Amino acid sequence: MSEENTPPVEESWIDSIPEPMREAPFIKGADSLESAISGIQNAAQYMGNSIRIPGEDAGDEDRQAFISKVMEKAPQLMLKPDFNDPKQADDFYKMLGRPETAEDYKYDPGEGGEIPPNIRKFAEIAFSQGLTQEQFQNMVDQITGSESQIIEQTSEEQRQALQNLHAEWGMKFDENVRIINNFMKMTQAPESLIEMLEEGEMDTTEMKWLHSIATQTKSAVELAQQPNITSSVVTPQEAQAKISEILNNPQHPYWNAADPGHKAAIQKMVEYHRMANPGASAA
Repeated sequence: MSEENTPPVEESWIDSIPEPMREAPFIKGADSLESAISGIQNAAQYMGNSIRIPGEDAGDEDRQAFISKVMEKAPQLMLKPDFNDPKQADDFYKMLGRPETAEDYKYDPGEGGEIPPNIRKFAEIAFSQGLTQEQFQNMVDQITGSESQIIEQTSEEQRQALQNLHAEWGMKFDENVRIINNFMKMTQAPESLIEMLEEGEMDTTEMKWLHSIATQTKSAVELAQQPNITSSVVTPQEAQAKISEILNNPQHPYWNAADPGHKAAIQKMVEYHRMANPGASAA
């Protein structure tokens, strides 16, 4: 067949793309130019809405900016207060439902019951530990109630409730109980309440409530914690972000030649530059 009779080869859309870009993500696997453009636009939109976790080289300013972004996107999260700061601790307990003053606690002894003579002392303890009205009522009931009454009224009910909670939490039961225990110790809860938990006598409704609060507190702590690096190799974009973190952190060893970690920080910066520019020469 002569060249004059050879049918022209139809050019694929990808042939119009510069050759170095043909293997790029969202282009290589696309079946049309429109599909490739759509993939790139979606990726750009996703990156614009994502929040990057600061790395180990980030300074306080970058970490605070990260926390602010997270709180803006998830206002239901709660930051852990500084319990050494009376105002922060007071605001925290008020948010949980503690009355304004110890005198605002009310105790209902029930039919035939009596209000214990040291009820005001119980109220002061409850207020200092940030207990809610319901927790105060339960605490006094459990402290003043006779052992036989408690066993008679709650033993079978508590056993069944614990079984139900075991079924609900499954293999997480022991871990969740440890979280509650640690939270109560962290907030200096009365020893009687801690003992009730450890002896399996705490009401399961209170256990679930405490676990919910403890989990929120734990999540807030994790927001401020330094994440661990799980891989020594990162993407060019992540490497560039890590470079910026170091450059924006004047306390980083990279800036202090007298710091024992200065040489390691320089090597880390070199590695991040290498990963940020994978096409550059080793030199």
